[in-house]
Amino acid sequence: MSLRTLPTLREVAQRSLLRSEAAAISALEDLPTMLFLPLFEEAFKSTRTNILKAMVQAWPFPCLPLGALMKRKIAYGHILQAALEGLDMLLAQKVRPRRWKLEVLDLRSGGQTSWNWRSATLEDGSLPQATCEKPTAAAHPGTGMDQPVRVVIDLNLKEPVLDGFVSTLFQLAEERKGLLQVCCRKLYIWELSLYNYKYIFEILDPADIQELRVHSTRCLYSLLPFASYLGQMCNLRQFCLCYILQEVTAETKQCIVAQLASQFLKLHRLQKLHISSVLFLEGHFDQLLRNLKTPLSSLSVTHCHLSESEWSRLPEHLSTSQLVHLNLTSVKMTHLNPEPFRVLLVSISATLVTLNLEDCCIGDLQVSAFLPALSQCSQLTTFNFYGNLIFMSTLINLLCHTAGLRHLSVELYPFPVESYDDQGIPQPERLAQHYAELVGILKAIREPKVVYFGTFRCSQCDRRNIYNMINVCDCWTLA
Repeated sequence: MSLRTLPTLREVAQRSLLRSEAAAISALEDLPTMLFLPLFEEAFKSTRTNILKAMVQAWPFPCLPLGALMKRKIAYGHILQAALEGLDMLLAQKVRPRRWKLEVLDLRSGGQTSWNWRSATLEDGSLPQATCEKPTAAAHPGTGMDQPVRVVIDLNLKEPVLDGFVSTLFQLAEERKGLLQVCCRKLYIWELSLYNYKYIFEILDPADIQELRVHSTRCLYSLLPFASYLGQMCNLRQFCLCYILQEVTAETKQCIVAQLASQFLKLHRLQKLHISSVLFLEGHFDQLLRNLKTPLSSLSVTHCHLSESEWSRLPEHLSTSQLVHLNLTSVKMTHLNPEPFRVLLVSISATLVTLNLEDCCIGDLQVSAFLPALSQCSQLTTFNFYGNLIFMSTLINLLCHTAGLRHLSVELYPFPVESYDDQGIPQPERLAQHYAELVGILKAIREPKVVYFGTFRCSQCDRRNIYNMINVCDCWTLA
């Protein structure tokens, strides 16, 4: 065995402790603080739940970033349960343990925290405090705790019944009210109408939520009472509403839109708004945007229909005045006046970084109308124009107008109309010819970084082929 593979003294001590569960637990009272993190990690890897449970009760740091050790929470249910049991046993004690300093049990995974000394001592700023006033739960007298322990978690609710761990956590929060507080930064709800969200918000403080996603609700009426909780999310940064396809009467639609829009008046910190495939909002998007009193950094309205009137008012809202990211994928612009879009591009030309106009049915006349404004977007780095119906001359004009955009690093363009036959099938020889000509023009005016040309989406598989890349659509044979 080489010197490099010999275990360190610390590793030898850790393994020795873990061989005897009783010895490890009894040693926690005098264990050097620097050994807690590596010992917990070893106990985690070897699934020593009793030792983990005891270490939670003796944790000598303000934060236990347990989520940093987990790649998928579903695979660590028994460890999460052990951590909760240890926390529950701790909170049941009337006197605070001598070494215990735990304030936050952080269960977030996915890069939110790191497993190191800085995250355990909260020196990495991974847990920002709420920035709006809210009442603080009072601790139980005689516990030696001034503030409740916070369990920080991201919730992804896909089933109508809370899963075992989350149900246990909520039950514990009820039983230890004042001692334990569940803090949710990201809340994803996949079927709003199936949840008792009144119960959910009895446990969760809406003011803690910074990212909210609501998907696929089959009962629009559930949005009415839910909207009142939305208005309490004073720290909400990102709101996503997707795949709500239920048809309702005009009167019901107006009622729901009015209730939702009234809550937008309270979302003073909202930065990102994403609306996708939401039928009841069609014709009413401007009500939401008008009620936002601060500028958005990101606006995504995709797979939706915009009326001429709300389209014309798009550049007038304060919320759209400083956009950094704009995504209008599959918003059909064929019959929309290009002038409001030109005005919008001019107003955000100093801030816009990414622009997605994929599959917007944009034609030659519309492109010509907004090209001068596009050429002023000096900070633009990413431009997606796949799937639009333009001729070769217009595409060349488009490339020339982007010549001065020095930061442009990702460009996605459609092949021109001339690349297809009368049935709309792309022709390999024409694709090769047009690709060579277009890339040559680009290289003559500037040095492109990442540039791709793609066909229209296949009517059979709904995928497109990207030239000089692995074809994802086998319906067309492109040499």
